[in-house]
Parts: sequence; C-alpha cells; structure tokens
Amino acid sequence: MDISRPIGFLLIMGGLLGMYVGSSIWNSVSPDDGEFVMVSVRLLFAVPIWIASMVVLGIAARAAKR
Repeated sequence: MDISRPIGFLLIMGGLLGMYVGSSIWNSVSPDDGEFVMVSVRLLFAVPIWIASMVVLGIAARAAKR
C-alpha cells in the first residue's frame, strides 16, 4: 500500500493519534487522585488505546510491505 493512498495515510495517522491519546490519558492521572483511580484509569483506558493503536500501525506496516 502506498502512503499516498488515503486509507494508508488514515491508518498511520489514526495509529499515531491513538498513541498520543493513550499517553495523554496515562499522564492525566497522578497518585494525588488516589492509587486505585490512577491504576484503574491507566489499565482501563490508556493501555487498551495503546494496544489498539499498535494493532492499527501493524496493519498499516503489513499493508505497506505488499
């Protein structure tokens, strides 16, 4: 898949945006909010967004090899 094709561009940009959003969520909570809140927000929101972003970037990388 060529990067100039719209779907390839959207996959890559979506994956990078997901990584940014996951990092923002990870950094938005602190121990001052409470240990349980910090851990649960990070595990329920930031980590799944990162995993989904890596899957999307992996799909884009596999498609780019073709």
